[in-house]
Amino acid sequence: MANDCGEEVGALSEQSLGMEFVGWIAWGTGIVGIGVLTWGVLVGLCELTKLEVHRLRGRDIAHERAVVRQDLGYYIVLGLEFLIAADIMHTIRHPTLQELAVLGIIVAIRTVISHFVTREMRASGRLEAWGQPPDTPGVDPRATD
Repeated sequence: MANDCGEEVGALSEQSLGMEFVGWIAWGTGIVGIGVLTWGVLVGLCELTKLEVHRLRGRDIAHERAVVRQDLGYYIVLGLEFLIAADIMHTIRHPTLQELAVLGIIVAIRTVISHFVTREMRASGRLEAWGQPPDTPGVDPRATD
């Protein structure tokens, strides 16, 4: 009987330790996401500052400004991916209905942002259509005959 209690306590300790480990990984993943977002904003600000100096000298920077905006979009989407991964891990640790609802909302928002940023990059020609060779513009490889 004492042996059974010891095994239960040991199993609970291992489970607690595992959930604690998941918590640390989630925390680290969230920090990486914040770092990616911060880095993207800093890079975008530096590039935008350089462009604005060129604009003050009379150069048209509309295209370059759009490129900076799209690059910032890349960083935002990537940072959100890390933050969602962290939220998923937190939800695994404490799966409540409220946590699941918040996670669902966050995933939905990220999906919408990702969709529109990707669509904008494709429209500008900076992102080739999925599976499309670069020498066949305008051909959708998924289209059937």
